[in-house]
Amino acid sequence: MEKIPNIIIVENEPSWQRTIMRCNLFEQLKKLDPSSLVLVATEKEAHSKLRDYKFDLAITDVMLEDDYNESPWRILANSLNEKGVPIIVVTGFIKNIDMVMDMINDYNIIGLYSKGKFDIKKFNNHICNVLKIKHNQYSNCNKVSTLSKKIFVSYSHKDKVCKEQLVNHLSVLRQNALIDIWDDSRIPIGEHWHSEITDALTTANIAIFLISTDFLNSKFILEIEIPTLLEKCSNEGLKIIPIIIKPCAWKTVNWLSSMRAVTLKNNEPLMKGTEYEIDEKFAEITQWISEMIQ
Repeated sequence: MEKIPNIIIVENEPSWQRTIMRCNLFEQLKKLDPSSLVLVATEKEAHSKLRDYKFDLAITDVMLEDDYNESPWRILANSLNEKGVPIIVVTGFIKNIDMVMDMINDYNIIGLYSKGKFDIKKFNNHICNVLKIKHNQYSNCNKVSTLSKKIFVSYSHKDKVCKEQLVNHLSVLRQNALIDIWDDSRIPIGEHWHSEITDALTTANIAIFLISTDFLNSKFILEIEIPTLLEKCSNEGLKIIPIIIKPCAWKTVNWLSSMRAVTLKNNEPLMKGTEYEIDEKFAEITQWISEMIQ
């Protein structure tokens, strides 16, 4: 299978998130590999994703105000330029045409769309041309997507850095549509987060637990996620992979102590060691999961 493009969308209005996601290409990619589309609301969130993903295209909103040169958007645009990521801007606020021309000249902006006159077909065709994708190239993706294994990542938000590193390493397996990685960062702004998590829990084939003291003290994880996943493991054969990421008293937890927890090299927690040693552990986990699902 050809490489699936990774696209980041920066938009804070839920209604426009939904409009942009109705683009024909995006509808196809959502079926093939939902994690290839990263939707965030702020430039700060986008910066976090840039550290962990390699993107082929960025679609952003921007308020073109008089002081835009000092804006968070400009800082994001600089980062995207440094990584060679082309930018398409979809904005509802154009105050000064000179600013628009300066913005296009200063950054790698390959398209500018007004929300007031937004043509989704033209937008879709433009993205396909930029990414050198044939129209409806992924329209027959339903059959392929059913072959992938859905991985649900359960973690404490205090361990977000570890989760992002894990997703980054596992994303290697997404290129061949072997897995679909789900964590709560994929919940669109404005959606009912509880139902979104419940739906993801019920459709998962594999669950990864990032075990730490914060994980073991999370009320939502212990009362909602763990019981659902343990029941699915017992009744439907869901595979559960507990990974000890930080020192904690996990052996005193009844439901967890009976499982084979992953501690990896020298029985050390995942996040212990140098940056190189931690990357080695993430690579080992990725390889192990790859062998397990094939």
